[in-house]
Amino acid sequence: MTNERSRPGEGGSEEAAAAASPMSIAEAAVVAQATAWHAAGASVLPVRVDGTKRPAVNAWKQYQNQRMPLLPLRKHFADNPQLGVGVVCGQVSDNLEMLEFEGRAVTEGIYGEFIEIARNSGLGDVLDRIECSYLEQTPSGGFHLFYRVTGEPVGGNTKLASRPATDDELAHDPTDKIKVLIETRGEGGFVIVAPSHGPVHPTGKPWWLVTGGPDQLATITADERDALFTVARVLDQMPAKAEAPPPTQSISAADDGRLKPGDDYEQRHTWADILEPQGWEQVYTQGSTVHWRRPGKRLGTSATTGRNTDRDRLYVFTTSTEFDADPKKNPYTKFAAYAVLHHGGDYRAAAKALADQGYGDREPRGDVAHGLISGTVFGDDTDSPPPTPSAGLNLPEEFWHRAELKLIRQAAHARACSADAVLGAVLARMAGMVDHTVRADAGLGDASLNLFTVLAGPSAAGKSQAHECATHVFPPPLFSDFRDGSPLGSGEGLAELYMGWAEVTEPDKDGKPKTVKVRAQVRHNATIYADEGEAMTKMWERNGATVGETLRRAWTGQTLGQSNGNRDTTRIVKRGSYALGMVVGFQPETARPLLADAAAGTPQRFLWLWATDPTIPDSVDWPPHLHLPELPYGPLSIAFPQNVRDEIRRHKLAVGRGEVVPPVLDGHGHLMRMKVAALLALLGGRRSVTDGDWALSGLVWTTSCAVRDHLIARGRLQQERERELKKLHYGDREVYVDGRKHEAAVIRAAKVIHRAVYRADGKRMPRGKTRTALASRDRHLRDEALEYAIAQGWLIQPDDEHVELGRNTP
Repeated sequence: MTNERSRPGEGGSEEAAAAASPMSIAEAAVVAQATAWHAAGASVLPVRVDGTKRPAVNAWKQYQNQRMPLLPLRKHFADNPQLGVGVVCGQVSDNLEMLEFEGRAVTEGIYGEFIEIARNSGLGDVLDRIECSYLEQTPSGGFHLFYRVTGEPVGGNTKLASRPATDDELAHDPTDKIKVLIETRGEGGFVIVAPSHGPVHPTGKPWWLVTGGPDQLATITADERDALFTVARVLDQMPAKAEAPPPTQSISAADDGRLKPGDDYEQRHTWADILEPQGWEQVYTQGSTVHWRRPGKRLGTSATTGRNTDRDRLYVFTTSTEFDADPKKNPYTKFAAYAVLHHGGDYRAAAKALADQGYGDREPRGDVAHGLISGTVFGDDTDSPPPTPSAGLNLPEEFWHRAELKLIRQAAHARACSADAVLGAVLARMAGMVDHTVRADAGLGDASLNLFTVLAGPSAAGKSQAHECATHVFPPPLFSDFRDGSPLGSGEGLAELYMGWAEVTEPDKDGKPKTVKVRAQVRHNATIYADEGEAMTKMWERNGATVGETLRRAWTGQTLGQSNGNRDTTRIVKRGSYALGMVVGFQPETARPLLADAAAGTPQRFLWLWATDPTIPDSVDWPPHLHLPELPYGPLSIAFPQNVRDEIRRHKLAVGRGEVVPPVLDGHGHLMRMKVAALLALLGGRRSVTDGDWALSGLVWTTSCAVRDHLIARGRLQQERERELKKLHYGDREVYVDGRKHEAAVIRAAKVIHRAVYRADGKRMPRGKTRTALASRDRHLRDEALEYAIAQGWLIQPDDEHVELGRNTP
């Protein structure tokens, strides 16, 4: 049967035909993606171009149960090439589901915290499978994660985490009081996908495909999906409903000052005492929050404790236990948890049983207020609320409650600098100035206090000013041989910071003593400052692995330098003989090379702090009495509380036994917290770490992870955009400015290739020969021209080596 076709190019020049082409390259990409989603088994719909984000199909609800055939779908785009692409989730798309993080969830650090919790609760593999198979960014800066579920049908659209609107948001729209952070699109849910762009969204911004595609969708089990949802619910920020008075207030003794059985039980027991005997398992600790997994579950998190600032409550996020699964309605005190676990929720019976066991006071306690649970004491400010983790890019307000931290913050704000950045620079300076024999000891051997800090922020954000401010807040000691603010050179240069000429006495050739000068370690303290980290990473790339390997050794206080044949060129700085602090400034776009060295272990040895601070007031004075304590001389071993030592040992054992595999970037989390907690103790004039120091170090670590993950996400998107621009030859400014000329050239080349295939034997041509069919000036466009011709249906590619005529003609 003869394939009847008109010859391409008839009726006018190639340029005129290109100008009359109904689709641009971007529009053809939308059609190609719509076709790809349809081929992947999804129910695909075109999307309106009026910013309403609604399907461009009347009575579209029918496509929640049946798929639109491919030909009508393609006709919609032929009639209006600017349409966007949308898919319907649920059974019609083979149990497709989408997990969405709103733009505010990304910018406020919720997405980074979700990743941290998921990875630390055994869901890292599930998350990696999903992210690698399909991850796209929305115009608001949020993320869509698509996957399919086996085992049971997906549910309907579900809001998993929200927060109250801020004052600014309420001023914009007083009726919009709740802001969604994380939600799903499930059975019957409609969602717009990449590469929809232009008027499809009210802002005109596009949806970007970051990784994967519809042909690579991951499949997860219902249990894995439920575990991810539980992690998302943990991040809900809506306040709990007002509680009735704790049961112990109404069922124990009269209000006569006696300590009640329930309150006594609260004071005597930890959550581990209460939950672990019932089969609950601690997953990991995030700041002051402890994540728990219910009995019989192997993935994810089921509940949290330690997130309250007034009374430590249990928040349960699963329906598979004795507890109420709505934590906003019923967070549990320790006594309430005891009543549920042992007395079916009968508080009166629970109080009587505790009284029979000797809990509570038999006699009044005078003027001692009953029913008040003493809070954890942090530092010297015993009346301050305990800190809670922050999901943002800045340390939370409650971090700054100590007197010495308030002084640092005031000094930073007086210089219009980020308080976080100044604090990070101060801690790094302390690490380089402290006596090298001062070590941190949490029970698993002593650790160096050497600390490296990244100050991340846009250009002119004040990174250099923050470092300069830190030099005034914590000046170097007088009359000390201290190298302050040295630039970072080669790996050998790092050891050279501590080297110099020393006089030694040694025998001459006749055996008589003589004094000679030799190269030796002459100092023990140094700090490094690099205001532009990009220069550091470029030098790093030129010098191979020398600098990176040396920095990794220096962070843990290992031996530095190298041995040469010549004594004068030998540089050896022994383990434990030096103190080092380093501050490096990075713009978000230039941090990628450092973050890319995660496999070698370099970025996880840096504390990441943000160099902008929304809390800087319009005017504030420099602190009139800025007196921070002097650093101690060694040898000194900074001790840690027993509960912290136990926590670190449990984690170390779990990792050592292979029971827990920490995320690559979090592998040194406990060691980093040890360093920060020890430095915070010294900053407060103490020689041992308190529970408060450890909790504050958790806030610093959580914030550091949020900043780091934010930079990683930005780097991914930047890398994808660069790839797309390179693919479209928009790297050259002239081509970028004259994009229409480039499009016309691609279309012209596509038509020439189509003509060559049309004339070939069997209407089939090896892919390699399509290049020679083009004029020399257009051969660099071959790959783009083929993609365009295939997207238009002019050609098809039956295998990797050939192209054939398609159903359509130019």
